[in-house]
Amino acid sequence: MTTANKEVHSPGDLAGTKMRTMENEVHIAAWRAVGANPAPLAFNELFTALQQGTFDAQEGPINLFYDMKFNEVQNFIIKTNHIYSPWPLLASPEKLNTLSPEDRAIFDQAVIDATAYQRKLAAEADDQAEAAMTTVTFIDLTPAQKETFAAKVAPIADLVREKAGADLVNRLLAATGK
Repeated sequence: MTTANKEVHSPGDLAGTKMRTMENEVHIAAWRAVGANPAPLAFNELFTALQQGTFDAQEGPINLFYDMKFNEVQNFIIKTNHIYSPWPLLASPEKLNTLSPEDRAIFDQAVIDATAYQRKLAAEADDQAEAAMTTVTFIDLTPAQKETFAAKVAPIADLVREKAGADLVNRLLAATGK
């Protein structure tokens, strides 16, 4: 997340902060849970809203922050790691079942390799953007600080279960050790 005029290290630091988020019930609930005052806004209106002070903060990836020149109107980037945006690979089970064991092994390895490559590219893009933004203060939250945020938003899992299905959410949480 980014802010215009203050460092954020705990949910209390967000009290009353006007936070732009996507028009997404879960995002809005999560930011409310940590004390911010979230509201949705179309992305194409965000720069002007940040510039004019309509919003104090926003959320998004570092490289997008740089590409959109938000560093001209926001001074702090807080590395919350609060969202993981996967790029899922979709394949027809019927088609996969037609592959020979050798071809399936090749396919599975290609997926592993492509995933590693995409993650490497994303990390490099963030590192390049961070290096280019010399006037922005970057804040790396400690594991304990991240856990404080996580505890505040934990009840949101029930909302996600309601929206996405309990089985899916429970399997995802189990896979991440949460």
